[in-house]
Amino acid sequence: MKFFLLLCFCVCFTSVYSQKKNNLFSSEEIIVGTNSITQNEIKGIQFNFNYDIYDIDIDSLQNNISLVLRKSGEKYFKNKGSLAVLNVEHKIFQWTKELKMSFDMIATSDRIIMSSQGKTEAFNKGDGKLMWTNDHLIRFVNYKLNIGYNRHLRSYNLSDGREIADRDLKDGFGWNDSKYINDSTLILACSGIHSINLLNGNGWDYEMTTGKKIYGGMIAGIAGGVAMAALFGVGVVPTGPDILHNLSSNLIIDSLIYLASHNELVCVNYSGKVIWKESLDEKNTGTTVLTIYKNNLLLINTGYAFKNNRRIEYGNPYLSIIDKATGKTIRTSPLKIKEYISDWKINSDTLILLLKNSIIKFNLLGDSIIQSTNLEENKYGNINHLLDTRNIYIPEDSLCTSFLKLDTTDICLLNEFNDVLVMNNDFQVYKKLKAEYYFWFYKNYNDSKVLINNSKTVFTNGENHTLLSFNFGKPRIVSNKIINVNKKTLTIADIN
Repeated sequence: MKFFLLLCFCVCFTSVYSQKKNNLFSSEEIIVGTNSITQNEIKGIQFNFNYDIYDIDIDSLQNNISLVLRKSGEKYFKNKGSLAVLNVEHKIFQWTKELKMSFDMIATSDRIIMSSQGKTEAFNKGDGKLMWTNDHLIRFVNYKLNIGYNRHLRSYNLSDGREIADRDLKDGFGWNDSKYINDSTLILACSGIHSINLLNGNGWDYEMTTGKKIYGGMIAGIAGGVAMAALFGVGVVPTGPDILHNLSSNLIIDSLIYLASHNELVCVNYSGKVIWKESLDEKNTGTTVLTIYKNNLLLINTGYAFKNNRRIEYGNPYLSIIDKATGKTIRTSPLKIKEYISDWKINSDTLILLLKNSIIKFNLLGDSIIQSTNLEENKYGNINHLLDTRNIYIPEDSLCTSFLKLDTTDICLLNEFNDVLVMNNDFQVYKKLKAEYYFWFYKNYNDSKVLINNSKTVFTNGENHTLLSFNFGKPRIVSNKIINVNKKTLTIADIN
C-alpha cells in the first residue's frame, strides 16, 4: 500500500524507445491497450528483469522505482538477489546492491531501509551509500512522522536510525489489529489493548487473554488453513508450535475503543480507563468479529481459532448483540451448527453467514435462521468468500465494450477457482461466472470507473461504456500512469 503517498508520476513516454540492454534488465516499447474512442493503440514501456520482482516502491516525485529482485526456486525465493533504484526516464539503474539474504524493504522520499535477521540498514536513494545501521528490525513506518517501529513497539527516527522510544511489548500471541487514533498514537490489539505515542513512547496497557499454550491431541486441525493476516490484515503472528492464538476480535474504534478476547469483551476510553467489561464463554469463544448493528455491538463467534497460522475448529459458533453504551448483553443466539463461519454480510436486519459447506440467512430481529442451503463441493468447489454484489460487472459482449451490473438483491460467492456463483434471494444459484468473464470495481479515476480482472483493465464512463482498455489486470494507478507488475516484468503507460 505504499502507492497512496504518491502524488504524480512525471514521466513521458511519447517518444519511440529502442530496446536497451542491461546486466539486470532490458526495456522495450510495447502495445498495452486500446483507446476505444479513437481506436488508437496505447503504447507503454516494459522492463524485463533477470530476477523476479519481490518488492517495489514507485517514487513519482523523483521518477524512480526502488526494487528488490530475488531469484526464485522451485517453491521459495532464494536469498540471492539485488536491491536497485531504476531511473525510469533514462531507463538505467542509478545504483544496485547485491543481496545475500532475505530483506524487507521500506522506501521513503530519500532513503531505502532494509531489515533482516535483527539488523537494519539505511541507504541513500540517490547514490546507494550507507547512511546508518542499527541492531534492531524495523517492520512498520509512519511516513508522516518519518518514524519506523517494530512488533515490540520500539520506534526509531528514520533520518539517523536512533531509537526514540521502547515499550518492550511482549507479543507471544501475535498482533490481531492496529489503528491510529491521531497522527502519532497507535492503538494495538495484542494480548489486550495497548496505546503508544510513537514520538515519545508514552501510552497505556490493558491486558487480555488472546492466546494460550495447548498440547497434542486437544484440537483437531482443519485442512487448508489460512494465515491470520487474511482476516485482519496484520502480518505479525507467533511462531511456536504449541501456541493457540487469535482468540480475539478486530478493534472497533469511535469515541471509545472495543475489543473481545477469549473470555471478555471490554470498552475503554482513549486514556485506557475501563468504561465497561463483560465476561464471555471461554469454552466456546475463539476468533470473533465485532461490527456495529443499530448502534449496538454485534459479536460473531466464528467457531475457529488459529494454531501455527492455520485455522482450526474451536468452540461453537454463536451471535451476541451487546448494548454499546453499557456492555449488557441484549441477546445471545447459539447457532447449533457444526461448521465454522468463514465469512459474513449484513443486509438490513438479515445476517448472511457463509459456512464451510453451506450458507445461512439469519433474522437479527426475530433471532432465528430463516433459510439455509448446502453448497455441494463437487458441484461448486470450495467456497471462500461472500462478495459485494455492487462491485461486480459483467461484459455485455466479448469485446467488453459495455458492462452490466448484477441485481443488488443477489448474493455472490467466490470459490477456490475464482469463479463467482450468483444466487438469488432464495439461495438458488442461477449463474456461474468464470474468472475471465466478470470484472471488479477497482477505483474511481476522474470521471471514470476502473474495472479489473486477472487479465484486463478497463476505464468506463457513467453509462458503463468502455473508454480505455489495457491488456493486463491488477494494475497500480499513480497520477496519470498505469503500472503493472508481473513476476519479472514491469510495464508503465500513460492513461490517455
